[in-house]
Amino acid sequence: RSDWKLELCAGSGGWSSPRPNRDETSKLTAVQLYNLKNDISETTNVVADHLNVATDLLGLLQSYVKNGRSTSGESQENAVDVDVFRVNARAGKFFSSK
Repeated sequence: RSDWKLELCAGSGGWSSPRPNRDETSKLTAVQLYNLKNDISETTNVVADHLNVATDLLGLLQSYVKNGRSTSGESQENAVDVDVFRVNARAGKFFSSK
């Protein structure tokens, strides 16, 4: 949404460092938030300073899942049950502790 990017993972989420499921990611924040207008390279995680933005984006993601779509129109059923924290339970704990 707008200039923000929320990631529900501690690592890079891909092949670059820090890679998922490595020891180094266990020490990182479970949630990442970047302001792409100010930090296009995603070098500074600002989730601690903008928790309200992260919470809003999480709510938006959860509404997409609940409605089965991110566009306007009638709600649709998801083909499978979707848990946005399935892969990273630490992200769920991050939000529930705030």
